[in-house]
Amino acid sequence: GRKVVCNISVGTWENWRADALDVPAIILGNDLQGSTGERWLDIRRIDLLGPVLQARMDMCMDKGFDGIEPDNMDAYINNTGFPLTEQDQLAFNLWLANEAHKRDLSIGMKNDSDQVAELLPYFDWALTEECFEQGWCMDMQPFIAMGKPVFAAEYTDTGITLADFCSDAVTMGFRGILKDRDLTAERQSCDGNTSYTPGDVGVPSQTISIGNSFTWAATGRISTNGELNVNAGATLNFRAPEHILNPGLRINQGAWFRASR
Repeated sequence: GRKVVCNISVGTWENWRADALDVPAIILGNDLQGSTGERWLDIRRIDLLGPVLQARMDMCMDKGFDGIEPDNMDAYINNTGFPLTEQDQLAFNLWLANEAHKRDLSIGMKNDSDQVAELLPYFDWALTEECFEQGWCMDMQPFIAMGKPVFAAEYTDTGITLADFCSDAVTMGFRGILKDRDLTAERQSCDGNTSYTPGDVGVPSQTISIGNSFTWAATGRISTNGELNVNAGATLNFRAPEHILNPGLRINQGAWFRASR
């Protein structure tokens, strides 16, 4: 079945949130680089920050979510404006895990790869962002070794394609996806389970290697752009009302291709 996860920022204050005024000004730090209206929090002050996060977890629980995705849980390695230490971060992250489990919610370790050894027993799964692009995916391998899933998200604006990382993701036991940075509905998946994208989809140039199964799905038209090579032992699926297959699409002998509605 499906599990639904509730995303909350635990390490930053966001001025557009309904509970923004509940966060005491004394624990607001530096601006988060690249984000307007978002500031780092003093995670040492669980006495002040804790009630806000507990209320958010209660909301997630009441709405029927299965788990918590805690964003910005690696404040100590950033320029927060506070003298945060690794131990400060560990104490805070353990508090988060305990609070989630009190509510029968699973909790994922999002990034924060330097603290895997200490946090692995307390977190139920892991979520990485750009670990293949940046080269630190192996840091999360202990989760797989303990039978805990790792979900790897890569972003299209870096130029990475499914062909660049899916083979490694499958080998490592990760569930890999490729999304745009704005987190719209479109999702390309290494395991071939792709959600339908509203409107049209253009499939970029890439090579699909042996053992990989990719699916693109849309409510409109799917078209191939540039060179799309499907090698022997690979699978390509298109699911859409209309398909435009340009000359650059090459289905090699031993490959499998299907276009369906």
